Amino acid sequence: MSSCKIFVIGFNKTGSNKLKSYFQKNGFKTLSWDKGNLAKSIKERHDKRLKLLSPEYNEYDVYLDMECSNEDIYAHKQYFHKLDMENPGSKF
Repeated sequence: MSSCKIFVIGFNKTGSNKLKSYFQKNGFKTLSWDKGNLAKSIKERHDKRLKLLSPEYNEYDVYLDMECSNEDIYAHKQYFHKLDMENPGSKF
């Protein structure tokens, strides 16, 4: 829907399901958690010096619950500066 990316910064269980529902009802394509794979992918791509959002994840408008707590990866906290630089006009 939008060329602007929205990254929800916050831990899970802080209203992310309501936010996801809101964005979906308003036509945004959302991605939430993906069983920790979103956060792991962002970290792996950061470590390889690649653009953080892989092609499979880049198609979304809104990203929520970007963590993999059992591996201590909190992409919404660790990489938001780079996500912002790579996605001009993004909202957090």
